[in-house]
Amino acid sequence: MLLHNDYRIFQQFIDTYISRGFTGIRRHDPLILEMEELMRSRKQFFYVGDLIRIRILFTSQGSRDMIGVDPDSMGPGELYLATHPDDVKRMNLARLRLFRSGTDLFQKKEGSLFYSIPFFLNDAHGKRVRLLFQGYLFYSKLPYETVFVLFVHTDISDFQINRYAFHHYIGEDHNVFRYPDDELLRIGYTFSDREFDILGLLAQGLESEQIAEKLFLSVNTVNTHRRNILRKSNKSTTYEVVLELMEKGIL
Repeated sequence: MLLHNDYRIFQQFIDTYISRGFTGIRRHDPLILEMEELMRSRKQFFYVGDLIRIRILFTSQGSRDMIGVDPDSMGPGELYLATHPDDVKRMNLARLRLFRSGTDLFQKKEGSLFYSIPFFLNDAHGKRVRLLFQGYLFYSKLPYETVFVLFVHTDISDFQINRYAFHHYIGEDHNVFRYPDDELLRIGYTFSDREFDILGLLAQGLESEQIAEKLFLSVNTVNTHRRNILRKSNKSTTYEVVLELMEKGIL
């Protein structure tokens, strides 16, 4: 599969090193040096791993500067340990979904998936930063049967993102695997403050009348917000919206 032009260099990386299972990669190889320079200019780092055997095979140098983890010491738990406490619950759920998706590809013995979701992490100085996690999962028979995953992590702290905008994608569209922009980060749900308040109360089991009383609104206003939530989420019921947001650790 040819990746988006922004990330075509990762296709070159895969084509070059997959035959050796992404092991024994020398950091002074010309392609690696080119990638490192690109990563520095974009405030990114990447790693490639074996999702079935749960191990990291190669990590770029930026992990040291961005999250304080030596690239040669990167393991499956390092990103989890660097996760900000506000996002630990979401990270747990995302990790479970990631491994489930990889297992599905392995059982089908074909296919690929793209994964995109932001998290708050602590950087090398303990400061909270928002990183976009973009993953490319793909089944391979070379050099042995497994599912490899290549993750690109981008610092998107400077992007203007709505407080209740929840970008999340997992699917087969390779166009989401590109350098992040405003259009990409709008994929997902964006709720107003009031809509999110109402979703939180729905998650507690409250009905429209109870929500109206609690928020000092009319029942008609609450129901208007509920219709807007359904329109934005393309769901049939607010229960479906609440359930999905709870599964993703948002509520």
